[in-house]
Amino acid sequence: MRINLKVPFAQKEAAKELGARWDPVRKIWYVVDPECIDMFADWMPEAATDVPLAPVSRPSPSKQAGVVTGAAGFKVLCHCATPPWEHCPHSQAR
Repeated sequence: MRINLKVPFAQKEAAKELGARWDPVRKIWYVVDPECIDMFADWMPEAATDVPLAPVSRPSPSKQAGVVTGAAGFKVLCHCATPPWEHCPHSQAR
């Protein structure tokens, strides 16, 4: 189980020596299944809201080169019920 920690910058080396790890995406220290949670008691957040989680940004699939998804790859010529990923005699592949 992952436990996020509230480690001041001045104490980062001490946390690291005890086995804490840095999450560069969320910019927070954490431990995973520690043998003794008491070692990290000084850095445990008081409440879940004490440690905000930064959103993880991932590239949109549509912005990746050469990726065509969904109806974007088809020119629809009719309004039939065929899903855009299946062949429709009324549609043409772009």
